[in-house]
Amino acid sequence: MPSVSHQCVFQSLWKELSLRGHEVTVITPNPLRDPSLTNLTEIDVSYMYEIMQRHGFQYFMSKELPVHTKIRRIFNLNYELAEAIFKNEKLLQIYNGSTVNFDLIIAQTYVSPILYTLSAKLNVPIIGISSMGGWIGSHIAMGNPNIAALYSEMFLHYNGIMTFYERLSSTIYNLWVRYFLTFEALPKGDQIARKYLGNGIPYLGRRGKKS
Repeated sequence: MPSVSHQCVFQSLWKELSLRGHEVTVITPNPLRDPSLTNLTEIDVSYMYEIMQRHGFQYFMSKELPVHTKIRRIFNLNYELAEAIFKNEKLLQIYNGSTVNFDLIIAQTYVSPILYTLSAKLNVPIIGISSMGGWIGSHIAMGNPNIAALYSEMFLHYNGIMTFYERLSSTIYNLWVRYFLTFEALPKGDQIARKYLGNGIPYLGRRGKKS
């Protein structure tokens, strides 16, 4: 996600991994450009800021807009961001015939899982880390209990003990997200991933095996 507040959460992580001797490759819109980190390769995707500004991210996140409108717009933004990353020449070299072997992918968990498909393409495990709490779609994917009538969600502005109306709204939103992911967002994301990574990857909406 091209936002400093999102990226700063992970910068200390990839810096420390590099300092501890791990060979780290990072795809980021906010590269550190620290010459002392000799084990760190940064793929600069700062051009994604222009995409986010064009979509008006800071405006459509207004509390006045209905939550389902925000989610649709966030996903529309993420479809274009994912394609911009997949097209990156340095990343193309990695996932198309690269001789470099990776042991692990660490990815930001926000809303769209499109880039998780790199895990299947490179045949390595993936760890998701959220910079701002867990979205309901992530909980659904992992099978986490998520009782909408008891607990609010990160994109809803309810706090503490909810009223009956808030519980009802939260439950309806939960059901809508399941519909939206199943029939719109995941099929669209899967289509984008296959456009670049080929058809050898599993369907984006398929849950992995639990260890």
